[in-house]
Amino acid sequence: MKEIDDFSNKKAHDIFDTLPNSVASEKEYYNFSKLREKQMRREGGKRILRAAVNIAAVLFIPLALFTLVQLERNRELEYKTEQLAVNNIPVKMADSAYFGQSGSEWQEYVVNPGVKGKIVLPDGSEVWLNSKSSLKVPAIFDSLERRVRLNGEAYFKVNRQKNWPMIVETGKNVFVKVTGTEFNMKAYGDDNSVKLTLIDGAVELISERDGNIRRVKMKPAEEMVVYDGEAPMPDLKKEVPEEELDNSFAWKDGYLIFNNTPMDDVIKILERWYGVTFNPVNEVIGNYRFTARFKTESITRVLDLLSISSNIKYGINENIITLHK
Repeated sequence: MKEIDDFSNKKAHDIFDTLPNSVASEKEYYNFSKLREKQMRREGGKRILRAAVNIAAVLFIPLALFTLVQLERNRELEYKTEQLAVNNIPVKMADSAYFGQSGSEWQEYVVNPGVKGKIVLPDGSEVWLNSKSSLKVPAIFDSLERRVRLNGEAYFKVNRQKNWPMIVETGKNVFVKVTGTEFNMKAYGDDNSVKLTLIDGAVELISERDGNIRRVKMKPAEEMVVYDGEAPMPDLKKEVPEEELDNSFAWKDGYLIFNNTPMDDVIKILERWYGVTFNPVNEVIGNYRFTARFKTESITRVLDLLSISSNIKYGINENIITLHK
């Protein structure tokens, strides 16, 4: 009925007229917002705490079981490692038995002749590779060790992990075990030796010969050369004078240094450094020695100095260099 509708409209109008109709001030809005924010944080915190307790309850049992399994596994591995040493089982056999990266994919980093490169390993350790060198690295390091395989020359800067050693294989039955150190290692497949120069930290040089394991610990500024068929021995270590220590890894910074170096070794180094091939016509040339220091010089500049100092003549045909008297 019209009378009822008029009454209802008038009643509603009267009610709304009694409500405050002024716009809220900025201060009132600010106080309201702060209060609401505190309430929401308090409620959210309670929800997160309840969720965290529930998650912790779910994860605790499997986590505890995993920890116990790992502790038992480590204890068993420590026992097996001791047994390896006692039974004189070759270190190389431990690669697949206890220490290895079985099941892991390996990546090979190759540096071509005339090139140098730097690699960051999965653990953050850094390796500089000299020319014509390669390094094989697993996609993921094993939980017991960090094993890599070197063919060539490299400068290692290994992140310090006391209970997680790095093992560097050379393919010559010579290994280096480190936990955190800096060293230069030269182990080309076509060389007849492995040369290690320790810059900082400590390393253990290990070899397996005829079923016998030899271990020699080294200190900073010590150098050792192990020839094929030999084993590392304490008396093979020699101290490197401080002023000469940097020469062992000067190649990393682009320097080519020869210090009374036999010509056969000079030829190998130049072939790797410049990506060329030498052809010495006279065998006597291999008996010469060479002393010089280069940086960014061309191969012809090096050959000119070699010719002047050693009375050796040379000829160049594309990338083949002939040396003769």
